[in-house]
Amino acid sequence: MKIAVFGCSWSFGVPVDWHERTTSDRFKNNIPKEDYVNWTRELGKFRKDFTIYNYSVPGTCIEFSLAMLERYLKNPTCDITIFQATRPYRFTYWKENFIADDHLQAYEDNVYQFGESLLDYVTIVNHHNDDLRVLDFINFKNRNLENTFIKNYFKRVSNEMFENRYKTVVNYVKDNTDIFFSHEHHPEIETSIESVLGTEKFESFFADEGKHFGHTGAEWQAKWLLDKINTYRG
Repeated sequence: MKIAVFGCSWSFGVPVDWHERTTSDRFKNNIPKEDYVNWTRELGKFRKDFTIYNYSVPGTCIEFSLAMLERYLKNPTCDITIFQATRPYRFTYWKENFIADDHLQAYEDNVYQFGESLLDYVTIVNHHNDDLRVLDFINFKNRNLENTFIKNYFKRVSNEMFENRYKTVVNYVKDNTDIFFSHEHHPEIETSIESVLGTEKFESFFADEGKHFGHTGAEWQAKWLLDKINTYRG
């Protein structure tokens, strides 16, 4: 079975040093020993007969996830599509002249995710109403120019604009993917990992303040999604 996945860092994972910089005493014991621990890799370990193509990119907005989905839907090659909705209030922009599959690399024998080469084409920005800057893990020759653009952009948009765009994308994606969920609870989305687990259990899986899961949480989520996949297949 082939599976296509779309989402953000909650499906891609983050480097260990990011966990360490953003964790607290409460969560530090959950920090994994390897970079980019996530449920897609754990699912691939559980089911060697699955091939998983993970088009998620950390820090990106839901419109970018939609762009990756739309590109995929022009030539679908997988049996199931899974979409993890990120939160609203994010902003991402990207060049159109890149072929997504050219930037996939093997993270497990049967799990493919984007490599760093994709960041030549994608600009990831902190949240609206946050500190309004391009994220630190992207190298820019003209960072000051990029940050000036972001500040000017965010001065001219409102939360309402972000929220209305988010609702539109959510409704479209639900109708065009097989399994749809969010990581944290959002009123526009029926199913979230947070609501399934309950807040206390959900937080027990965190490895950092960004709500990223360590190995235990990633394994739980992989099993949860495996059940969803089996239910979908009937």
